[in-house]
Amino acid sequence: MIEMLVNSLMMGIVVGLRALVARFVGAGERQNAMEVARQAYVLAAVYAAVIATTGILFSTSIVKLMEPGPMSSPQERPTCASSLSDRQRWPSGS
Repeated sequence: MIEMLVNSLMMGIVVGLRALVARFVGAGERQNAMEVARQAYVLAAVYAAVIATTGILFSTSIVKLMEPGPMSSPQERPTCASSLSDRQRWPSGS
């Protein structure tokens, strides 16, 4: 879930920056396009540093969140069919 949020945020930023670069290139403003591209690289480096630092600082907590719960094996996990009694699974016509 957190992974999707981090990726979505970065993808949104990249899409916006690519649009700015394309707009400047299309308008013939090559210098502005190069400036936006430079800023995009700096922003990506800062974003990567923040995400990496957060990952390093909270690595223990993140690993604990990913530990398997008490029902970790497939044999212990209930399925829809096995959790219902026969009466609930096959209702009678009456």
